[in-house]
Amino acid sequence: MRLPKYALAAAMVLAMSAPALAQNRIGGVVRDETGSTIRGATVRAETGGTVSSAAPVTLTTATDDRGRFVFVVVRSGEWRLTIEAPGFDPQTIPLSVRLSGAAPNLDVKLDRRESPEAFGALAG
Repeated sequence: MRLPKYALAAAMVLAMSAPALAQNRIGGVVRDETGSTIRGATVRAETGGTVSSAAPVTLTTATDDRGRFVFVVVRSGEWRLTIEAPGFDPQTIPLSVRLSGAAPNLDVKLDRRESPEAFGALAG
C-alpha cells in the first residue's frame, strides 16, 4: 500500500514535534543582597535517583552577564536547584516541575559569605 506524499510528510512532522511538546524550562536570575545580578554563578538542577523514581539527571550551567540561567527539562517531578558563586553562601531550592503549565521563573538572592577574619582569634 502506498501512502500519499502529504500523509508521510505529516507523520514526519508529528514525530519530530512530539518531543518538543513534552518539555518545560527552569530559568531565572541570580542576584546579591543589593539586587545586583551575579555573573558566572554555577546553577545545578538535579532530579531522580530515589528508589521510586527514574535514574538521576543532573544539569549544570552558569549565569550570563545579566545573571540569567535557563534549563530545558523533559522530565516532570521534584527537582533541586543549587546555586553557588564565589564569596556567597550556596542556596538549594526545591522545585516541582510539570511538563505542561507555567515554567518556573525564579529570582534567586544569594547572601555574601561572612569573612572568617571578622570573628574569633583572627579578628584584629
